[in-house]
Amino acid sequence: MSSDHYSSPTSLFQQTHSGRPVAGRLSPGTGFSLLAAFSEAAIIAGAVAAALLLFRSTSSLGWASWVALIGLPLSTVAILAQRQFYAAHNLLFARFQPLRLTGAWIGAFATTIVLATLARSIEPVRLHEIGMVPPELAVLFGAGLSALFAGRVAWAVVRPRFAIHAVPRVLFIGALDASRRLLAQLHEEDTIHLVATLDYRDDTIARSATADLASVEPTLSGHDRLAAMLEREAIDAILIALPHTPQDATAAIAAAAQSCGVTTVALPGLSLRRNPAAGFTTLGGVPVLQRETTGLPPGFMVQKRLFDLLLGGLVLLVIAPVMAIIAVLIRLDSSGPVLFRQLRVGRGGALFEILKFRTMHHQVPRDPGQDHGAVPDQLQTARNDRRITRLGAVLRRHSLDELPQIFNVLRGDMSIIGPRPHAADMTVEGMRLEALVPDYTARFAVPPGITGWAQINGRRGILDTAIALQNRVDHDLYYIENWSLGFDVSILLRTILCVIRDDQAF
Repeated sequence: MSSDHYSSPTSLFQQTHSGRPVAGRLSPGTGFSLLAAFSEAAIIAGAVAAALLLFRSTSSLGWASWVALIGLPLSTVAILAQRQFYAAHNLLFARFQPLRLTGAWIGAFATTIVLATLARSIEPVRLHEIGMVPPELAVLFGAGLSALFAGRVAWAVVRPRFAIHAVPRVLFIGALDASRRLLAQLHEEDTIHLVATLDYRDDTIARSATADLASVEPTLSGHDRLAAMLEREAIDAILIALPHTPQDATAAIAAAAQSCGVTTVALPGLSLRRNPAAGFTTLGGVPVLQRETTGLPPGFMVQKRLFDLLLGGLVLLVIAPVMAIIAVLIRLDSSGPVLFRQLRVGRGGALFEILKFRTMHHQVPRDPGQDHGAVPDQLQTARNDRRITRLGAVLRRHSLDELPQIFNVLRGDMSIIGPRPHAADMTVEGMRLEALVPDYTARFAVPPGITGWAQINGRRGILDTAIALQNRVDHDLYYIENWSLGFDVSILLRTILCVIRDDQAF
């Protein structure tokens, strides 16, 4: 699933599940992670040994060579373990991450080379002249990195047969009428299997919460009926949606789950998404749920700004001739200015003037049913919009109308990657955006972008419903809370593919 609004339940279930064993199911733990780490170390060690023996015989292997042979696999595994690559959840479900793997390998390689250089000082005199030449270092680096990638790719091929047995079977209990969006997300999540849903007002739950078991007629009590369901469906965990579920119902559910050895997980009303800094803490000795402020640390903002300036300058050099040709074509195609300017909302809620190539008639033809007092600049573009020029349709289809925004990037109004900026007076369903989605203003924590995580996941085009706006915001906040330079590069590369085959631009 491309974006998740809540922390993934699977890792929590794997950490807390201590109930009855379920036939044919896997509970990956420390042994599973150790097996993966040892296997990866062995693959890297084999590749390093082969690379060393290409340049020297076994009799010429001194202390430096042995440090490389032993140190590279161990330091690589240590760095990957520190970055949670061997956590059972990541082993089974995380995507292939070449940039993070390369970063880990570079760190391990640099550390090992330093240690190997120190080790040469205690080698026999006959080996002092046999140093690692640049070609040998290059082969060693490439062989080790290739082995690391090959091991990860091979694991990605075989892991589905393990993952299918490790996905927890989940029963959702809550106010179903108020949980439609959450349930849609859970149904799409591939790290859990949502077996069934129950409304907390269901008779099974209500009788557990309110009935005196001694006075119930001689049929199964609510407690026993829920327990029977947990056993019958081989449920691994119950997910209770708060705050809609009352405390007495929650206590009854937890008691029934406890009797069956099933984990109970309460989903807070506060959305935590996948922010690793969010979670439980104490305030005055009382456990409380804390959500950190959305945003990037100052150091990350500096990195992002340098990335924008360097890449933006290079892009401008490449696209300047194209922009000049488009400007001439716009002049020839229709009367009016070359650039379209509009106030948009940027970082911190500050207004700025966005630049785009004009794609609409300057004197807009009015539809018979259109309100003649409406301001066209404040209207969202629709398919087959009569305001769009012939050239404008082509520019929009290939997103070429966005090219002047590179100037917005260079002057600091925007970033290359980030949430798309919306018009200052934009409304959806007759309401301002921040009134429809409580988290909307959290998007302002970073500069808006020319492209973003939402756009490459199909969340672009007209915003005509509150649900569409919520989905857009969810994607934007996922991007902010998971930002890295590698993430930006990935979005940029995927944007190029989206532009080539985009069917949502109009």
